[in-house]
Amino acid sequence: MDRSLLKDWLEAALFISGRTMSIDELVKLSGAGRYDVIEELDHLSEKHQGPIVLVRTDTTAKMTLQDKYQKELWMLGHPELGKGELRTLTVVAYYEPIKQSDVVRMRGNKTYEQVASLESNGFVRSQKFGRTKVLRLGHKFFEYFGDEVAERIRNSGASAQVESQGQEDGQDLEGL
Repeated sequence: MDRSLLKDWLEAALFISGRTMSIDELVKLSGAGRYDVIEELDHLSEKHQGPIVLVRTDTTAKMTLQDKYQKELWMLGHPELGKGELRTLTVVAYYEPIKQSDVVRMRGNKTYEQVASLESNGFVRSQKFGRTKVLRLGHKFFEYFGDEVAERIRNSGASAQVESQGQEDGQDLEGL
C-alpha cells in the first residue's frame, strides 16, 4: 500500500471495525510494513486528541470515545441490540450468574430467542445446569460496554438477591 494512503486506510479500518485490532492484523490487511503501520498509528494518535481517541498498546490499536463521552453515549453505538435484548442483557448483568429459567420468569418466553441471539453474538455465555442454563456476561459485553458498566450494574444491590435465588432449589451457582 502506498505510504501516503496508509494513515487514512488505518483510520478507516479502525473506525469501521469498532474493535481492538492487533498490529499484526493491520500489517497483514494493509500489506504495509510493521514499522510503517506503527509510525502511522502514532500520527493518528496525535491527530485524535478530542472526543475520538486512538488507544494503542505495543500490540494493539482501537479507535474509541474518550471515557467521559463513552459513559453518556455508549448506547448509541450499539444499534444491533434491540430493546428486548438490551433489557435481557441488563437482567443477566444485574443478577449474574443467573439461571435462564429465572430470566424467563422475569422477562417472558421471548427470552429464549433473545438469549440465543446474545449468546451467538458473544454478549452472554452459558453453561448447562440441570434442565436449564446458567448465564453470565460474555467477552463482547465487556468489549462494548467496558468493565465500568458491568461494575455499576453489579454494585446496584443485586448480590444478596443472586445468592438467595441460586440456592432456592439447593443448587449453588457460584461454583460454575
